Amino acid sequence: MRWLIRIAHVNWQDKIPNTEVLETCHITGIKAFLLSAQFRWTGHVIRMEDNRLLKQVFYSQLEQGTCSHRRPDGFRDF
Repeated sequence: MRWLIRIAHVNWQDKIPNTEVLETCHITGIKAFLLSAQFRWTGHVIRMEDNRLLKQVFYSQLEQGTCSHRRPDGFRDF
């Protein structure tokens, strides 16, 4: 936001909210940007062939419905 405020030539003393600065720069918020990127990626995975590993993992579920909270084998306390 600091750089956008500089680009928009807004003085910090003007007390302009961040939403107004984003509108001035014609930029959506970072949350909206990340959400749209996630939707694009999800759409890409959905359109994949069913035999692709990524799509199988994306639609997979846990067998038991829970996960163990144990330490993986091979790890020791030192």
